[in-house]
Amino acid sequence: MIDVVVVGAGLAGLAAAEALVRDGAEVAVLEARDRVGGRVHDAALPDGGWVELGAQWVGTEHARVLGLARELGVATVAGHHRDGWAVEQRGGGLFRGRRPFDGARGEALQAAARLLADSAEAATRDPVAAAALRDATVASWTTAHVEDPLVRGFLHQALANEASADPGEVSAALLVDVLDGYLDGDGPLADVEAFRLRGGPQQLATGLAGRLPPGTLHLGQPVRAVRLRDGAVEVVSGDPARPDVTTAGAVVLAVPLSLVVRLHLDPPLPGPVDAALQRLPMASVVKAALVWERPVWREHDRSGLVVGDGEPWCTFVDSSPATDRPGAGVLTGFAVGAQARRLSGAGPDARRAALLAGVRRALGDAVADALGEPVGYVEGDWVGEEWTRGGYGPLVLPGTDPVALATLLREPWHDGRVVLASADLDEEWPSYMEGALRQGSAVVTRLAR
Repeated sequence: MIDVVVVGAGLAGLAAAEALVRDGAEVAVLEARDRVGGRVHDAALPDGGWVELGAQWVGTEHARVLGLARELGVATVAGHHRDGWAVEQRGGGLFRGRRPFDGARGEALQAAARLLADSAEAATRDPVAAAALRDATVASWTTAHVEDPLVRGFLHQALANEASADPGEVSAALLVDVLDGYLDGDGPLADVEAFRLRGGPQQLATGLAGRLPPGTLHLGQPVRAVRLRDGAVEVVSGDPARPDVTTAGAVVLAVPLSLVVRLHLDPPLPGPVDAALQRLPMASVVKAALVWERPVWREHDRSGLVVGDGEPWCTFVDSSPATDRPGAGVLTGFAVGAQARRLSGAGPDARRAALLAGVRRALGDAVADALGEPVGYVEGDWVGEEWTRGGYGPLVLPGTDPVALATLLREPWHDGRVVLASADLDEEWPSYMEGALRQGSAVVTRLAR
């Protein structure tokens, strides 16, 4: 019998395994996929560049990510989208600059931000005000407080980009932090999405995996069941017809929360844990990228960042690799919420065609004609991906207190033998790589309680 089984070789699981090994534990990491990284996944380009199909951004305060990157010799590069942006909305034209709107619309957007900030401040003092903000959806709040349809549409898209959700799905409380990031004077999300990692962030996962003792990591081992027997934990994985059983003193479930409830657990989840997980369903995102020989849009004075209400791809960013020589031009599109779920069932050819049409609508005919036919297409269908089934993190449903739920779910159960480790549970950086590393590293303390 070993000390701990870690289920999942994403950043949280690998960080947990490294911390446990450092603490003297004998560990086995079981990963369903044939790769490490989980929701951190890159695609290589022929010219030596890369495209992030999952996690992409690193913030200025993401100390663990930046520290690990330094240890592994992975350089950071600034994202091209910080050079300016555009807001494209049907019937509303194209707005460009550091901020999404100027003039009266800019004032209306600032007024909405101030009202949200005031509501959030009041919520810290008044439980009734807190409930009112938490119980409203983004759609109902903007309908009540924002008259201009273009400003309202922008708020919906800003929310969609960060929460991978439709405005009617999530709590208005989320808009507070979202707007603060989008209205930063240095550019959209300049602090939390300041950098990319040269060569792609999956290097963090492969680097962590490479530091584990030989024989610790086992790929292609989907976990089917977790059984508690006579003071031990039996983890059943692999082929259901001929399963492998690993016996340990404890198990760390380092998987998306949506997958925890799909495991066969014996005994079952404690009632409060099950209820909390049901209040945190997974958001939905499909992320895809078109590749050209070079980023032609820059030659037309376009940043490549478009936030609009076009369907089904709501946002585009310039993901062209930062290399020492001219290289590929990459535009990444994001579809979220109901549109992501629809695209997930449409097939890759339909997704590619929709993405091409979206690029033309977003950048205009002149730029699209200059681009010509792309030389490559890659995608991350996180809704359809078997071991994710959703997106970057859970939805914050109206009426839900995500901090309280995450606090509950971070506690071990079944006499401290089962514990969760997921970026979804991080109070400071949920859904970011930083949150995954933080939660993985904290496992040692939780299992020791």
